[in-house]
Amino acid sequence: CGSCSGLFTANTMNCLTEVLGMGLPGNGTIPAAYNGQRIALAKHAGMAVMELLKKNMPIVNIVGGMINRDNISVSGTQAMRYMADINIDVAFLTPSGLTAENGFTCGNYSECEFKQLIIKKARKVVLLMDSSKIDKSLPYTFAEIGDVDAVITNRDLPPELSRRAREAGVEIIIAR
Repeated sequence: CGSCSGLFTANTMNCLTEVLGMGLPGNGTIPAAYNGQRIALAKHAGMAVMELLKKNMPIVNIVGGMINRDNISVSGTQAMRYMADINIDVAFLTPSGLTAENGFTCGNYSECEFKQLIIKKARKVVLLMDSSKIDKSLPYTFAEIGDVDAVITNRDLPPELSRRAREAGVEIIIAR
């Protein structure tokens, strides 16, 4: 946990979960450099899981696997095995880049495979991305614009991407 100074991939997801009440306060807003606060947040996250269990809440699942320190994402063989048995209603994913030529991209092959599996299993796929990802391409494509149901971003997509999204029936939501 911990945020950097920009609203990048991991921070976008952390802030969203915090705002929706799905994450603890500070999940997306405690700066990464504040080590003491990050340790306290990790402790509180574990305590929150235990509290949910005490209250007979639904089972709490935690995905294991490799953690990419660049974007705090989980992927790898262990994560793939775990997700293979999960049914997903709505998947919220974040790309590291989006171009008309290459679609949604990321910089790690394990992450690419993991996101492809999630997209395949989900009934609905929503991509969350800030405008710094637009017109940026990384080595691995995990989806084309037509493979998702909605894109939430903070500015209009370039004309070619907007056209492709419209033709594929993808909902574009501009959060300003």
